[in-house]
Order: sequence, then structure tokens, then C-alpha cells
Amino acid sequence: MISLNKGLFFENSLTVLPWGITRDAAWKIGSPTHYNLKDDFTRIKWEEPILGGLNCGILAYLPNDKKLSEIHIWRILDPKKYPRDPWYAYMNIFDHLLSEIGAPEMTPSKGNLYAPILTWHLDDCTLSLITGERFGDFTSLTIKKLKRSSTRR
Repeated sequence: MISLNKGLFFENSLTVLPWGITRDAAWKIGSPTHYNLKDDFTRIKWEEPILGGLNCGILAYLPNDKKLSEIHIWRILDPKKYPRDPWYAYMNIFDHLLSEIGAPEMTPSKGNLYAPILTWHLDDCTLSLITGERFGDFTSLTIKKLKRSSTRR
């Protein structure tokens, strides 16, 4: 069973990328690399199976003293076996999360998005799947940790 309670579990390195950590702490989890530029330490990338077996790229953007509350994910597929197609990645992630979490909420797409925005809720997190065009075709899964209310009812 998938849990995001404490953070995102990296299935190869058997570590958790915990919610609320700082940039310095994030660089010590698993096997991080620079996302783009070698001197940019704010964008941290990992490549790990997550969420019950999806081989993915994971990006955390942590400038200054920001704490981890959002992660961007893209599917990594073997190009010898699978098409390099954002639709395929979208449907692949959808099918996987449907079987692991259940049915998502659907929001009609707008603008440069190709398909409905799919949203799941799990462990005080939202998982939002989109596919579209922004300087090229893309599919992205964003996981956001929701802030808990400090007032009790």
C-alpha cells in the first residue's frame, strides 16, 4: 500500500524523502543529482522507482529556506520497449495510480493541456496528473503536501 504520510518513499535506495526538510537535508537523501546546472543547488533530481513501482524522475525545488512541500515527477520508460509519448506516460501513470489508490477526481483541461487534470487525495497530499504542451509535449505528476489547519473544530 502506498503511503505519503512521512514523505515519498524511494524504492531502490529504501529511503524516504520527508516532507518539511530543507535543501541541505534533501541533498543527503538517496542519490540526488543536479537537475540542470551543476552550480544550481536549488533544483534537486532523483531517479527512483516510487509509488509502488513507477520508475520516475523526481524534482524538488528548494530555494533559500523553503521546506519540502511539493514534488514534480515524470515517468522514465525504456525507449526500446515503450513509446516516447506524453499520452502513453499519462495513461501509464493513470492506470498505475487507479489500481494503487483508486479513482481520481477529473477537472476539464484548459489552454495547452491535452487531457483532463486527474487529482487523487492521499495522506494529506494531493497528486495531480497533467499532460500538455509547454515548450514541447510533457506529462507531469505533482504531489503537494497540504498544510494542516492549526485550529481544531
